[in-house]
Amino acid sequence: MTDSYLSIRAPASARITRERSRFVGLLFPGRNEEEVSRILERVRREHHDASHRPFAYRLFRDASVLARAEDAGEPKGTAGAPILRELEAAGLFDLVAVVVRYFGGVKLGRGGLARAYADATHEAIAAAALVETRRDVRVAVRFPPELGSGVMGLVRRHATAVEAVDYTQGGRLLVLLPPSRLARFAAELAEVTGARAHCEEEP
Repeated sequence: MTDSYLSIRAPASARITRERSRFVGLLFPGRNEEEVSRILERVRREHHDASHRPFAYRLFRDASVLARAEDAGEPKGTAGAPILRELEAAGLFDLVAVVVRYFGGVKLGRGGLARAYADATHEAIAAAALVETRRDVRVAVRFPPELGSGVMGLVRRHATAVEAVDYTQGGRLLVLLPPSRLARFAAELAEVTGARAHCEEEP
């Protein structure tokens, strides 16, 4: 399981020209489809006079990826797919990329279009400040209070943070764990406590 992934810290942009057509690569952080829809609507309003506004986005969802590419009127496969491939090549998630094209009067052909959209996206990525996002899971650990020392030692080895400690009704910890460590943590917890302690993911 992935413990972290790359995204962008803030919007970024880049401009290129191909045969008098201008391509403006735009990147925006976006964590869900609602945010993406708002971003696309804003780009549509701000670049209402553009010839085309193809886009692609990648969103990280638990252990899966939600991705979409749209050609926005360009020949199929010449705009959205090249944009998406650049996002994939850079290993980026939780963002939307839009490349706005202002037609310059000269047709570029399918290959020329695909290269232009890819290049504009690539340049925008190069201009962006990247940020690593952790994917900790919240886990509740319940244990008899007399086993607290062994449980805390295990938590110190595996957890990235302890959010809460409660001994009012037995021992209870709320900790953050990297997803890749969860199964090992559960197994070691059972071993250290003789299966008298239990853990489960919290929403």
